[in-house]
Amino acid sequence: MNPENIQLMNLLTSHILEQDSVRIIPNVDWHRLISIAERQNILEMIGDKLLGIKEQALFTSEESQNLYMRIMKRIYLTSKKFERAINMLELMHQNGIRVIVLKGCAVRDLYPVPEWRTMGDIDILIAPCDMKRAKALFEEHGYEVKGTPKREFDCYKDKNIPWEIKCTLEAEFKDSYVKWDKMYFDSVQPWKYNQYMPLSTLLFQHIIIHTAGNLSTVGAGVRNLCDIALCMMKLTDIDFSSVKQTCEEEGYIKVYNALMNCVRYWFDIDISHTGAELLPNEAVENITEYMLSETIYGKRNADNRLINWTLRRDESISPWRKVFFPSIKLLKMPYPYLKKYPFLLPAAWIQRGYDAVFEQKIPVSQMIKGAKKSVDYAKEHEEYMKKLGLK
Repeated sequence: MNPENIQLMNLLTSHILEQDSVRIIPNVDWHRLISIAERQNILEMIGDKLLGIKEQALFTSEESQNLYMRIMKRIYLTSKKFERAINMLELMHQNGIRVIVLKGCAVRDLYPVPEWRTMGDIDILIAPCDMKRAKALFEEHGYEVKGTPKREFDCYKDKNIPWEIKCTLEAEFKDSYVKWDKMYFDSVQPWKYNQYMPLSTLLFQHIIIHTAGNLSTVGAGVRNLCDIALCMMKLTDIDFSSVKQTCEEEGYIKVYNALMNCVRYWFDIDISHTGAELLPNEAVENITEYMLSETIYGKRNADNRLINWTLRRDESISPWRKVFFPSIKLLKMPYPYLKKYPFLLPAAWIQRGYDAVFEQKIPVSQMIKGAKKSVDYAKEHEEYMKKLGLK
């Protein structure tokens, strides 16, 4: 690992474990470290530790002041955004919409300073019968809504945290989502703002499965490791055997082993009770380096959306087929009618092309030009995943 990535993980460790001191290594380019932290959306989380070692980092007085103001501004804006999010949670409660919070929103309070745990969006699960009402409520309060009330939609509004609202966990659990939808709706505990969160095992399991799905495709950042570590430190009733079994069933056991070893290596967390296979430290460092190589959400491909299709989970077909003629396994979520009428797959191919050109406004020339690049990337990515031991 390069010095900046090692030092960044040392700063995160000091924050998560609430240590007074930070281990400092030589030859760190501190400005590059800050750039990586911003890309990973964790600058606030390491801010106090970073400012605490400003002399060792050789920051000038002006640089330290500028860094302090940047961090404080981000914390202030995030806090204001979260206040507005709370208002929407209260409104949903007043309108009889039962909300189950997931991921960062649910684990935020486990952090030493919850306000410093940055949030890219707010993920919630609600009942299918509440989706249209929730959509109307967000639109009424000025949010732009994209997606369908049948499964999942995103809500955006300037200077607010985006929302990801779903009524099914199909994106995470694919073939077993019916079972898990019921489990997550039934197994909840009271949360704040008159809403709910999953029981510890299910909350932890969802974070692991979501991280594993991203890490093995487009990638995932190290903030996920912090969430996992804090769950293991502060939620004492997690059933790790159940989580491990689910990862095996979903094809993520190698990623489960990797994530457990990462929190062992960086945060000194005992994983002997998790059932995870121990990995060499070199393998853990390589995986962490990969997690730090892109954004918190992994590789972003705004100019070539076909890449994400080539990375989707169906090992039975080639990347070329995933681009032009995806399988039912890949298309049944965006086009649910395939679950009941699989013989309509050719119609779904045509509909997908129509949606891309006329709804998403993707130029045909861009799709044609990007096809080979996407397939080549998918093949390289597959080899890289095998090299990291994640597949």
